[in-house]
Amino acid sequence: MWLSTETSSVSAPPAKVWEIVQDITLLPRWHHFFSSVTVEDPETALHPGHGHYVPAGWRGLLHARTAGPFTTSLGERSVVLRQPQPGRGEQIFSWWVAPADGGTRIIQRIRVSGRYGLLFTRLAGHASARGFDEDVRKLGLLVAQH
Repeated sequence: MWLSTETSSVSAPPAKVWEIVQDITLLPRWHHFFSSVTVEDPETALHPGHGHYVPAGWRGLLHARTAGPFTTSLGERSVVLRQPQPGRGEQIFSWWVAPADGGTRIIQRIRVSGRYGLLFTRLAGHASARGFDEDVRKLGLLVAQH
């Protein structure tokens, strides 16, 4: 199993940040790893149960051949996206939104597990965890636009 936790802050109100983070269809607009996110039922985009995403770059081709639908769940100011991987593994993305001095703290945790965990850690785990400060900067810009 591989686990990575990143924390960054943005000078925007937590409620406004949460509006964006809880809508996983907006991930491609602020998180570098996601090229597209589709939910099975657009009527429930803020509370999707399952859907598909495409990672940015060449990883999208491999992902399309190996990955099934993801599932999501919402908690109090938290989003969890579970992506099954071959070999009984999964990649789990989690984001938490919390008040911080003068703004909002965003915590991202990414976990990769399973028989092919080492391979998927190299292919997707490290790539999805990298650059979180820049992702949060883009999230702040997106919050300001809404």
